[in-house]
Amino acid sequence: MTNERTQFETDSDLIDFAAAYNSDHILYLAQSVAVFGSEMFKAAKMIQDVKHLEAIHDHHKKGITTPNAIVQAMAPYLFNRLTDEIMIVTGFENVIKADLIFKGYVVHEFENTSKGKLLKAEQKAAPLLISRMIAEGVTKADIKPKTITMSRMLDPSYTQALGMPSVVVEVLKKFNKRRNNLHFITEMSGELGKEILAELKTLDGIIDRVVAHIKDAQR
Repeated sequence: MTNERTQFETDSDLIDFAAAYNSDHILYLAQSVAVFGSEMFKAAKMIQDVKHLEAIHDHHKKGITTPNAIVQAMAPYLFNRLTDEIMIVTGFENVIKADLIFKGYVVHEFENTSKGKLLKAEQKAAPLLISRMIAEGVTKADIKPKTITMSRMLDPSYTQALGMPSVVVEVLKKFNKRRNNLHFITEMSGELGKEILAELKTLDGIIDRVVAHIKDAQR
């Protein structure tokens, strides 16, 4: 399937990513992934209603609202917790991948071909430059449609390449663990509630800056 507006292939199983990394398509790919990730992140109910959630916590702390009213106000977020967990972490994950592409790094994994094995080993140790992959003469047969994991991108070698502050790395590690352990929202009702909301606002601000920078780049 081809996107009529761009004439670029949109089926990930058919895209020749080896060629895409060595063409004008790469900036389009970075910008598209950045926007997709940002929209997914911001579609999470907690992100949209973060000020409302802060007000709920403030009212609870000041004793303005009854415990029953607090429970009723929190219920929609508890019911929606699994969807929010996935949207928040997966959305940010895609923005990180977009930033890696934008900064000249490969985000796709490699096949077990001779060239693929060599680059796969290098990619495990540190982010792999697109220029390095191109120099190796990688073809479509050497590269997978699958991209690297969030856990890999939180490795120090990747976060340093991205210039990601350590405090943000720790927040992302916690959120990624909560998503995997499925207890993200349960902490909202405890003392960590305000802390989590502050962390969400931090991530939201980072997404705005990163996506704006990528979108403003000239094609």
